[in-house]
Amino acid sequence: SPVTTEVEATWANLGDNILGSASPSTVHRNFTGAPELDVYYPAALAHQLAASDLGTSADITSNFGSDVNWYFGLDGNVPPGAYDFVTVVLHELCHGLGFIGSATVAGNTGFVGQSGSPFVYDTFINDNGSGGSLLDLNNATSGLGDALTGGGLVWAGPHGLAADVAPPGIYAPDPWEPGASFSHLREDMYLSGNANALMTPNLNTGEAIHDPGPIVMGMFADMGWGVEGCVISA
Repeated sequence: SPVTTEVEATWANLGDNILGSASPSTVHRNFTGAPELDVYYPAALAHQLAASDLGTSADITSNFGSDVNWYFGLDGNVPPGAYDFVTVVLHELCHGLGFIGSATVAGNTGFVGQSGSPFVYDTFINDNGSGGSLLDLNNATSGLGDALTGGGLVWAGPHGLAADVAPPGIYAPDPWEPGASFSHLREDMYLSGNANALMTPNLNTGEAIHDPGPIVMGMFADMGWGVEGCVISA
């Protein structure tokens, strides 16, 4: 990106079993250089596409557990019982760079979008149940809620699809898990040791993943990031 990506990181007590969290500080739509109109892009990506800094705040806001038994080494040799800090930082930065959707479920009703517009991530999610884009389903309906908790969501962007033999599975458990559902890859498809395991919702002690993996890199290319090794065409 021609624009420096700024990250605000804070130590915080995040609660049991939460290692970190992150999100874009702001999202932007209909800016000069936006590939799609009425679609929200995370700050860092919007700045790259616009070749201009569109805001004054940090692009990514992140928090990391202050009471976690961290391993701060860079070699991936994580001792038993500790969590690899590099892995968690990389995971959370991916969320901040755009690996995050706008969907949520309340009761049995599903919602997607913010102020009438989806996130760019949302536009690449297909529902195997309906056979089409998640955005083809009516918003604020039980049908959308069923899709978001039905376990049948997949990534449909060409670069993400090209990265694996099976369409990348999106985490969509029943019931809905706030902070985990929709904005992760499926845990049961990309287990520990899999090259694409970084963006699943769970991390084991002793586990180190220092590469986003081909699926995530393909997904970023689909969303508009210029990724080395991925050719983006109109």
